[in-house]
Formats: sequence, structure tokens, C-alpha cells
Amino acid sequence: MSVGDGAQLKQAIIYDSIIGNYASIEEAVLQRSIIGSDASVKGLSQSLNIGDNTEIDFS
Repeated sequence: MSVGDGAQLKQAIIYDSIIGNYASIEEAVLQRSIIGSDASVKGLSQSLNIGDNTEIDFS
């Protein structure tokens, strides 16, 4: 797993994934995922690939 500078992980379980700089992951379980820089993910349990400056809210 790789976590970029300034990334925020809150109540998250993440493995085999790449998290970009300043990304925000909250209440999520991610596996084999790529989350771009400045992206935001909330309330998810799956594999996900999203680009930079993207916001996803599944809660």
C-alpha cells in the first residue's frame, strides 16, 4: 500500500491500494484500488479506481 503526503484516512481499512496526495478516505473498506490526488471517498466497501479531484459519497 502507498499513501501520499497529506492523505487523511478516517475509519478506513485499505490494502493493496494506492492513495494519492491529499486524498480523503472516510468510513471505507478498499482493496486493490487507486485513489487520485485530492479525491474524496466516503462510505464504500469494494475496489475502486478514481482520478484526481474526484468526490464519491456512498453513505
